[in-house]
Amino acid sequence: MTAYTASAMQGSSSLLAIAFVAIILTFRVYRNMKGTKFTAKKLYLAPATYILLALFSFAIYSYTIDEIILMFVLLAAGIGAGFVLGSAEFFINGGETFYKRSPVIITIWIVSYIARFGLAYEYPNVIIINIIVEAALFFTTGLIIGEAVSISRKYEEHKRNSSVQTTSQ
Repeated sequence: MTAYTASAMQGSSSLLAIAFVAIILTFRVYRNMKGTKFTAKKLYLAPATYILLALFSFAIYSYTIDEIILMFVLLAAGIGAGFVLGSAEFFINGGETFYKRSPVIITIWIVSYIARFGLAYEYPNVIIINIIVEAALFFTTGLIIGEAVSISRKYEEHKRNSSVQTTSQ
C-alpha cells in the first residue's frame, strides 16, 4: 500500500467520523427544538449512560489519586451547574406531556462533545489530552445529572399546576 493510499483511507475514515458526529449533534438539536415526550426513563437514560462511560474510563486509564479527585470535583461542579442552569419548558401535545431542555445546557453539551471528540481523535495517545477529555466527560456527566434532577422537580411543579388549573375550571 502506498503512502497516498494510506492517507486517502485515513481521510475517508475522518470524514466518516465527522459525518457520524454531525448526525448525532443534528439529532440532539432537532429533538431539543421539537421537544421530547416526558418519561422518567428518558430523562434519566442519558445520565445513566454518562455515568457508565465515566466509570468505564477508570477501567481504561490508570489515574493518580489527584486525577481521580479532580474528576469527582468536576462531577460535583457539573451537578451544581446542571441543577442551576437546568430549565425545561413543558407543553401538552396530543394529551401527552412534552418538554424542551435548556438551550444553555444543550450548547455546553455540544461544545463539550465536539471538543472531546476532536481531541480524542487527533491526539489518542497523549496522556494530558486523555485527562482533559475525561475531565470534560465527568463535568458533562454532572451537568446532565443536575439538569435531570432540576427537570424532574420542575415536572412535579408542572403536574401540580396542571391539576390546580384542571380542578379550578
